[in-house]
Amino acid sequence: MDSACGGGGTVDTRASKARARKGVWVRIPPAALIQTLLVAVVLSAAPASAATPSELDRILDRATERAKTPGATAALVEDGSVVWEGGSGRSDIDRRAEMKPSALYPIASTTKTITAAIVMRLVEEGRLSLDQTIEDALPDLPNADRITIRMLLDHSSGLADYLDSNAIYEIIDPQHAWTREEVLSFVGEPRFAPGARHSYSNTNFVALGAILEHYGGTGIEEQFDALFSTPLSLRDATFVYDDALLPRLAHPHAGGTRRSFRDLLGNGDRISTYYWSEVWTDGGLVACSPELARIGNAIFAGEALEPDTVESMLPPRTNGWGLGTFQGSMAGHLWTGHDGLYGGYAIESWTDRSRDLTLTVMTNAHGYRNGEPAATSIWRRLAKATAAGSR
Repeated sequence: MDSACGGGGTVDTRASKARARKGVWVRIPPAALIQTLLVAVVLSAAPASAATPSELDRILDRATERAKTPGATAALVEDGSVVWEGGSGRSDIDRRAEMKPSALYPIASTTKTITAAIVMRLVEEGRLSLDQTIEDALPDLPNADRITIRMLLDHSSGLADYLDSNAIYEIIDPQHAWTREEVLSFVGEPRFAPGARHSYSNTNFVALGAILEHYGGTGIEEQFDALFSTPLSLRDATFVYDDALLPRLAHPHAGGTRRSFRDLLGNGDRISTYYWSEVWTDGGLVACSPELARIGNAIFAGEALEPDTVESMLPPRTNGWGLGTFQGSMAGHLWTGHDGLYGGYAIESWTDRSRDLTLTVMTNAHGYRNGEPAATSIWRRLAKATAAGSR
């Protein structure tokens, strides 16, 4: 099946099969989301075909209604191919626009795994070492002579989160031309000494953007294109703010019921540059569900990186801290990936490497049901449907 937002086609898997506080300013620690997401799902080693596309469509419709979100999209990728994609609900409550699988979303912190993969490609090429310090590229950051690239990737740098600064929220102008230097200027005093412990900080991945540009020799978009867009024939996923894509963006919403949702775009349809640009290597990529699922599958089950590189990115233990990745176990399987939650959007994108299977869900409101973000609830129901005997 071709992806509705472009990038149809497949990715060759390795012959060895080495299985190998944005917006409505709410931010949830990824570990809490992962535990909620993964403990509840029961999967077997069944193929993705355990549920038919029509069955998955029905499950998506029911789960979207129950999750208290205006709309949702989802995609299932196996061995590099999109085997199902779906859309449910509305992309824009005010205009009652139908949600389609081709709808684009700023994918928030799900971007971090992609940024990490680009870093690891430079490591493979010998242009970076995970244990080198960052002072050459970022001499003005606190403890730059002691923080390593590995510490940025696994959130052990001790750098404070730029989102902890109230001043940054005074510049949320939809057309503000952000720079990485400006964002990093909001970073306060360190939380702890480099390497002392782990603490999730978006600053780490904005800093990695500077590292990539310094050592990669090109901009973030060019490096993203080289590793993903060109090999996967992606058509829409991009860090570059493009007015031509705005009509296809799912509108972010606040509120807890379908009757109380409020479109967060406000005047006009121009989404804030605070959601989307090359500066935000912590969360600024825009993509649709099918393309994001193909990217995740290429990282964890395909040829984007060498098998040994992928292994080095994984957390040392379940629910530990990986290099731009998290991981959780259930029913004898591990799911690897990242979530995103910001500004009226929620994203879940996870890969079961034992089956070369990636499931991605996007919602255009956080929505909560029994304490779960909307995307988490929907992801869980769809994941159950991929298991044998779930019909």
